[in-house]
Amino acid sequence: MQKLMVAALSSGAGKTSVSMGLAALFRQSGKSVQVYKTGPDYIDPQFYGPITGRRCINLDPYFLSESELSETFSRYQSEADILLVEAAMGLTDGIAGQGDRASALQVARTLSLPILLLVARGAEAEAAEKIAALTAEDRARILGIVLNEGGKGEAAPGTEVPREIGTVPVLGCIPALGAQNLKSRHLGLVVPLAPEEILGFAQRMAAALKKALPDDFFIGGGEAEAPFRVGIARDEAFSFFYEENLRVLRELGCDPVFFSPLRERALPAGLSGLWLPGGYPELYAEALENQTSLLEDIRDAVRGGLPTVAECGGFMFLLESLEDVNGLRHEMVAALPGQAFRTEKLQRFGYIEITAQEDTLLLKAGESLRGHEFHYWDATENGESCLATKANGSKSWDCVQGSATLFAGYPHIYLANEAGQRAAKRFAAACRAFQRAREAVRC
Repeated sequence: MQKLMVAALSSGAGKTSVSMGLAALFRQSGKSVQVYKTGPDYIDPQFYGPITGRRCINLDPYFLSESELSETFSRYQSEADILLVEAAMGLTDGIAGQGDRASALQVARTLSLPILLLVARGAEAEAAEKIAALTAEDRARILGIVLNEGGKGEAAPGTEVPREIGTVPVLGCIPALGAQNLKSRHLGLVVPLAPEEILGFAQRMAAALKKALPDDFFIGGGEAEAPFRVGIARDEAFSFFYEENLRVLRELGCDPVFFSPLRERALPAGLSGLWLPGGYPELYAEALENQTSLLEDIRDAVRGGLPTVAECGGFMFLLESLEDVNGLRHEMVAALPGQAFRTEKLQRFGYIEITAQEDTLLLKAGESLRGHEFHYWDATENGESCLATKANGSKSWDCVQGSATLFAGYPHIYLANEAGQRAAKRFAAACRAFQRAREAVRC
């Protein structure tokens, strides 16, 4: 099963026309297609039944929470080979004054959808500016751009098709279909009365798309997202990892690669993410210190932007040094500032709500997820990216050293609930962005 969102940066770029053409192309290749439409649109969904033999389903990020959106998306996938989502309006158009809330982009984030972006011919410069304003994570969702000469734009005569717009590759250009274009009125597209009208237009658009797009695009329908490899530390020193967390990550496409920091000399090859769970590194501090080549490998990877989560013991491992049970200090990875030291009692023990005070790998500012702390060791630099609050509200403290590619601190986190799954999706998206960036450099 493969999935794809057809979107544009503004209305009038031809999303419905292209989506109909893609649906027809996939059906011609023997694929079963389930189409969805973001937003409250009644009209556009009526175009897809004659093409796919299935009803188009609305995915509305204002009416539905993230978990409800995911449930609705999953509910209609039975026996479908292709899941095709037509975006409403512009990709980032949401509720006025509230950024991209309830936008098609929010749907793409929630459902981890790769995006085929339409740009009206002649609107390339404006598109480049809008693409540049997206986050790196959101830009990485865009598979490529299709220029549409039938969109609401006009290129100067003789203008060549660019190879890329705003660092995103241009896959092709669809010629204007003239009188074959769908007609619009004040509430949107005019609904044809006869199914044959719909099928006729879809087939003409399919033919235009087949000529415009590279052949390999149609092998399965925008390619299925490849699994991404995440290195997960697992040995006597690092063993605190919920099986439910692993399930959630696997469902998002994670291919876990377990490795032992106590025994292996380097990180596994081809990683797009790193997860260092808690455990007892203080009991093995001398052995970890002697893993000099691995320490250097991890330091370079974390500083180089490899998406990394480090919980409790994993966090202490990333610091400059760690005091062992005998009070002796040992050098650690030194990817992060600070020293971990022993105390005589449990520190900040219990359930906590973790709220981001700035954007991090797992949480945007203001978002929260649940976890707990359980440790005798403390650190000189616990971080200030998040605020931890005890479940009963009795106490709060700063925690987590965070960035766009990092979430490291004493909290242990749980992913198998709504907030945790949202954080896991952010981690997965960052890993995929890292993977795509690495592949682009190789090309």
